[in-house]
Amino acid sequence: MKTLLKVSLILILSLILLFGCSKEKEAEIVESSMKQLNSPNQGDKIAVFDTDMGIFKIVLYDRIAPKAVENFITHANNNYYDGLSFHRVIEDFLIQSGDPTNTGSGGDSASMVPFENEYSEDLHNFKGAVGMAAFEKNQNKSQFYIIAGGDISEEMINNMKIAGYSQDIVDAYIEVGGRPTLDYNYTVFGQVYEGMDVVLEINKVKVGSDNRPEKEVLIKSVTIDTFFPE
Repeated sequence: MKTLLKVSLILILSLILLFGCSKEKEAEIVESSMKQLNSPNQGDKIAVFDTDMGIFKIVLYDRIAPKAVENFITHANNNYYDGLSFHRVIEDFLIQSGDPTNTGSGGDSASMVPFENEYSEDLHNFKGAVGMAAFEKNQNKSQFYIIAGGDISEEMINNMKIAGYSQDIVDAYIEVGGRPTLDYNYTVFGQVYEGMDVVLEINKVKVGSDNRPEKEVLIKSVTIDTFFPE
């Protein structure tokens, strides 16, 4: 009887510990994901985009997506993106750039070798998210997209719940919009924190049947810097 009681007690304590760890992990994920929608922290790496239509700034998540961020920073420091256009614009969805051929199928990684996707429970395709645009899995090169919006349908909400998304993340998607269907399919490596109005203005330009702007919108420069609160 004593042995049975000991086994039962150990089992109960194990379940409590497991449940507690699970809740703690979920809390960490939620907290980290919510940081994506807040201002950067002092010392964070940022990128300043100067475009034909204005300036916007993104924070870079080098600890979560180190390969994508290193690739982006290297390209930016080498002026790779200067003069490139936003060759793909889909209203209420995204704007896309990073192709020096302006065809939508060009570009190379900084190392000339495509690199693999970096998925994380900490980053999502909320409105303003910056991610690697790749035609095939693990074939990331130079192209990137910025989520410009997207209402969250009931079907999306149900699919997120089925997939195990926390209610806080579901609520965040409902509040700010985005594209949860892209989560865990593309690498999110940054987030617009200033100048989202410029991104939305670019997203509203008139496009042709191929989603290419009728009048080019160019990136003048991308400057890498460090965030310091004003």
